Amino acid sequence: MAKKRARLRLVKTKPQADALGEFNLERFKSKHPPKPKPRPRYRRRPRIMERFFPLTHAWAHKLYNHQTGGAAWFLLVELDRLVHEPGGSNPVMLSTKILESTGLPARKASRALHQLEIAGAIEVERRRGRCPVVSLLYYETVKTA
Repeated sequence: MAKKRARLRLVKTKPQADALGEFNLERFKSKHPPKPKPRPRYRRRPRIMERFFPLTHAWAHKLYNHQTGGAAWFLLVELDRLVHEPGGSNPVMLSTKILESTGLPARKASRALHQLEIAGAIEVERRRGRCPVVSLLYYETVKTA
């Protein structure tokens, strides 16, 4: 037995007209305005709330090639902090009080200053019986670049 196929039938040839005999599109519009599409959510990067030490790759390689030790890196970061804190300036007078606040022993700090001076990151003015005055050469090159 063969199955009957459903046939499409055209019911009306004209669209429905309103009372005046005209086609009215308004009756198909929704009473409720369309909801706005939600904006895509992007992951916001966390803001860095701490101060940071901007170190270029070139300077990092230069310090690494001169075999600068960890104490020297730390001292460079501390010197940068001293320059950027309120009332700070370049050059920095590296007093014993400042060295004690960093936690570096005097001998380690002296060795670290020497390593940084050889690498060309700082310039140290030493005077007998006085605190060394340290100028950050690294700071000047980053500032202009």
